[in-house]
Parts: sequence; structure tokens; C-alpha cells
Amino acid sequence: MLGFFRWLDRLIDRVPVSPRFFRFCVVGTSGAFVSFLSLWLINWMLPASWGAWEHRAALAGSIIIAIFTNFLLNYYWTWGDTERATNVTGWLAKLARFYMVSAAAASLQWAVAVLLYERTGLNRALLDMLGGELGRTSLVNEPGLYVAQALGILTAMFINYFANHLWTFRNKGVDSS
Repeated sequence: MLGFFRWLDRLIDRVPVSPRFFRFCVVGTSGAFVSFLSLWLINWMLPASWGAWEHRAALAGSIIIAIFTNFLLNYYWTWGDTERATNVTGWLAKLARFYMVSAAAASLQWAVAVLLYERTGLNRALLDMLGGELGRTSLVNEPGLYVAQALGILTAMFINYFANHLWTFRNKGVDSS
């Protein structure tokens, strides 16, 4: 696993954007995969009798899981060169700040996803493009839900990066660009 991150670091040196932002995007991409996988799993496990709350709960659960995996990768890799917590309390304080920032961004992500899914007819349009109902046993039984999730993630990305850069992982009195 460490070899993979070393390879990515060599690749990042060639990319014409901020290395930290690029790492953040790589972590975010992995978080998106975690989010989509957990969204599928939670959505599959919840009873259809929940109605609208089925996809709302699945979206919320997938976001919570992805936030934690993103914190770990961002703490150790994206902002790995910044001031480290010297004890469990310091680490938990950074985790709490990360969750606060992420909660604000996730609230926006969730609202965008729910709004797009429930109010735009996105799911019906995608199902029509794909040839009708895919069925509950299909891997992607509600394609509009996943497209809405992706657009929610993109919306929240910039808020998440800048707030974490300026608050969660900042070095006191040092610009860590």
C-alpha cells in the first residue's frame, strides 16, 4: 500500500496543480468509491417499505462512512507534512474539526443529492435512457440516485478542501500551502 502512495507522489510532482489539492482529490475519489459502495450496500439492506427514507438513510450512512476513511487518508497523506497530534486527545480534536467541516459540506452534498433525486425526475429520465426498470436486484437499481450523489460530492468538494486546509490541518503560524 505504501508503494502505491509513493508512486502517486511521483506522479503528483508532474501535475500542474497544487500537490496538496491533487492529493485531496485522490483521497476524495477514493472516498467517492467508498461512498458509492456503501450507498449500494445500505440501500440494498434497507427495506423498501421505508419509502423516501430508504434512500435518505442510505445517502446519510454512506456519507458518514466515507468521511471517516477520508479523514484517515487526509491526516496521514494529504496533510501528512503538517503539525501532528501529539496524543489521542489532539488526534480526536482534529477528527472532530474534520467531521464539523465535513458535516457542513456533507449537509450540502446530501441536500443537493436529495433535491436532484426527488425534484428533477433524474431517475426516471435515466431509467428511460437505459430502457426501463432495472429491478431491485440490479447492481444499480436507481441510477438517478448515484448521479445525484456524484453531483452532491462535486458541489461539496471545494468547501471541504479550503475549510480543512485553513482550519483542521493548519500549522499554527506557518503557511503550509
